[in-house]
Amino acid sequence: MKKFLALATLLVVLLALPLTAGAERSGWKSNTFPFKNVKVVYLKDLSRQDTDFRKAHPAFIRDDDAVRKTLLTLQRDFKKEGVTVYSNPVMLPDKKLRNTITLQVQVNPVGIETADGTEPAPRKGNKLAKGETAYASVTFLATKNGQPIYQVTDDRTSTEYDSDALLAAIIRTATDEMTKNAKK
Repeated sequence: MKKFLALATLLVVLLALPLTAGAERSGWKSNTFPFKNVKVVYLKDLSRQDTDFRKAHPAFIRDDDAVRKTLLTLQRDFKKEGVTVYSNPVMLPDKKLRNTITLQVQVNPVGIETADGTEPAPRKGNKLAKGETAYASVTFLATKNGQPIYQVTDDRTSTEYDSDALLAAIIRTATDEMTKNAKK
């Protein structure tokens, strides 16, 4: 009986999962670049591009603070990995230049869409109200000496968690991949 209940519970969870979260990831990572040696990231560009998405989804309410949140989360997550993020060109010693990559980040749609096009309900924590869908999408391009070494677009949606949680998860995944040699 316990096995049956456990199996039934697992089945219900697996069936509900596609209704609460979605992720689409595309891109590639260099197999030859030693990502574990990265010590400095020069953030060349951090911009926003969501005009087409907003036209296609009129009920979408944009998170106007997403670019700032992206910068702060990138800095925090890279710092946890022992990597320094610079957003201005800085004179670095040659030893650090060898372990520096250039990063361009494009923040795509980040925000919440409500079923009826009204303002999202106030919430405590990062849970969404019924009928709301959160979107977060970010594109990363890392280069070394002008050659691309990492390029990923990560799109996530959820009917359970807000766009801040999705954005943080996207950035955490990207910083992990850019500081380790784990293959995708």
